[in-house]
Amino acid sequence: MSMLLLYREGYMTILLLLSLLLFTLVSHFIHKKKPQSDLTRLAEVAFESDGKNPASLPGVTLCWQSEEFVVTQQCAPCQSFQAKTVPECSATGFVEQINCSDSKKGEFKSCRSIEMEARVFWKFEGAMLGLVAIFALLVVCRQRVLDRKALEKVRKQIESI
Repeated sequence: MSMLLLYREGYMTILLLLSLLLFTLVSHFIHKKKPQSDLTRLAEVAFESDGKNPASLPGVTLCWQSEEFVVTQQCAPCQSFQAKTVPECSATGFVEQINCSDSKKGEFKSCRSIEMEARVFWKFEGAMLGLVAIFALLVVCRQRVLDRKALEKVRKQIESI
């Protein structure tokens, strides 16, 4: 009887893991099929670094913060030379080249890459799935130990009669 319950619990754990994985994949593909809206693009443009960008220094204002600008080179990984010379690369490792409309200045701006975000998301999902599997195995092992102890206790009680 206890082995049947244990089998059902293991089956339910596996079913739960598979349903979580399926839900994650479906939600990812639904999100991927949506076209990138202007709101998403504005959120990327509004990204501010955490104090590593020269624009975060007092008294320094970059043209893209106060003017309209045009993206001349899409968000791309920093090259090794850029990583050493362009301070905007230190925030995310990705930059886009922009031209400001009023001042006609060309500058670099830190940006978030969709590929980088996807990579970070899948690393997180993999880590969480790994943790779920580890803890599910721990629960199953602990349940087996407790079942053995209970069976042993019942066996000793029956022998004492």
